[in-house]
Amino acid sequence: MTDYPNIDKLNARQRLFCERYCTLWNQAKAAREAGYSEATAKEQAVRLLTNVNVQGYIKHIKDNAADFAGVSFLRNVQELSKLAYGSAADLRDSWENMKDWEDLPDDVKATIAEVTTTSRVVKTSLDEDKTIEIETVKVKQYDKRLAIEALNKMLGYNAAEKITHSGGVEVTEKRMTFSDGSTRDENGNIIALPPALQPTD
Repeated sequence: MTDYPNIDKLNARQRLFCERYCTLWNQAKAAREAGYSEATAKEQAVRLLTNVNVQGYIKHIKDNAADFAGVSFLRNVQELSKLAYGSAADLRDSWENMKDWEDLPDDVKATIAEVTTTSRVVKTSLDEDKTIEIETVKVKQYDKRLAIEALNKMLGYNAAEKITHSGGVEVTEKRMTFSDGSTRDENGNIIALPPALQPTD
């Protein structure tokens, strides 16, 4: 990514305004986060957006959004790999005990889609006048199958196949094999059922 040629014509607050504006798409809030006062933020934002160099830097950020956000093909593959190959065993110290959140590596945390905490109060068996609160934590991880399918598609493991039709004409069709064993075309239409569901003679 090349640098914005007029970056030296913008001060630090103007540059930060552009960057926050491209994240928030709210001009007054972007101005506040760039350090302009609450009272003048809206007015300052309007003024900034008429500045030719501010406009140019905003366009530069939009045109190079992937580089600014650190998005790349390799990073996408790495993130999908975490979901595809993460294991529920990584969340536990033993069969009964889950690890504390602080003890989980970032790669393991990335596999978690949802955490739900519920609590209920129950009476103790020894003394019915006393109660204890029991907290239950449920952790849901991202769907491994979908992540693997996305990886296969990104990496081209489901390569196009040459199918010979009547008359000897070869037509290249994009076919993908899914984790359920079915084969589908590029539009998701099932071409062949999983082996277990195919009719037998």
